[in-house]
Order: sequence, then C-alpha cells, then structure tokens
Amino acid sequence: MPPRKGTRPKARTSLRELRGKTVRWALSDGKGGKSVYHHTFNADGSIVYRGAELVGRGSRIRSSRSLFGRFAVGLFVVSYLNPPYTLTAFLDASTGRVRGVVSSDKMWARFTGTWELV
Repeated sequence: MPPRKGTRPKARTSLRELRGKTVRWALSDGKGGKSVYHHTFNADGSIVYRGAELVGRGSRIRSSRSLFGRFAVGLFVVSYLNPPYTLTAFLDASTGRVRGVVSSDKMWARFTGTWELV
C-alpha cells in the first residue's frame, strides 16, 4: 500500500518507494534555518528541489549532479551538486529525521530536521 500524503516514512521504505516521490524536509537548525523544502526523486536519478513556499509556482531547481540510494536498512543517502553548493543528507526512515551537510569552497554547515513523504 502506498504511503498517504504527508505520512511519516516507515523503516521498511525502499529506494523504489522514493523514486518518483516527493519528500518534504523541515529543517530545524543549521544554514537553512527553519526552512521547508520539497525534493522530488525522479526515475532518471535526478533531483528537483524547491522551497515549500514556491510549490505550485513553477520555481524549482534541478541539481546538476545527484545521487540517492539506500545506505542501510531504513537509511538513505542523498547527495547533489548545485554550484557553488553541495548537499549531502541522511534520511532515517525509522525516526523520520534528516541530518546532513551543505558546503561550498568557502563554507561548511550542518543541518538537522524531519522528513516525510508528500
């Protein structure tokens, strides 16, 4: 059974369940402050993201290079390049938490928050 919109991911969530889906990240601290982002994991391996306040307005960014996959059971890694920034995040399906790092040649910052399927 597919997850309902706005549901917390389950520990058994698989990569196949992320492909073609949109994930909402609500950051609680770090460089992004208390921001909310939507990340769509396309079947071709690309990632499109946007600030949640821009959903439906057409403002979105497709990363120039991306990687996402299962790191361990219930744990996913997402990494993408959108010059000058690189973002790498771990999504834990058992807790619904996201933790990661955004960096450039001039800065490095951690972030934490929650994630859910939308």
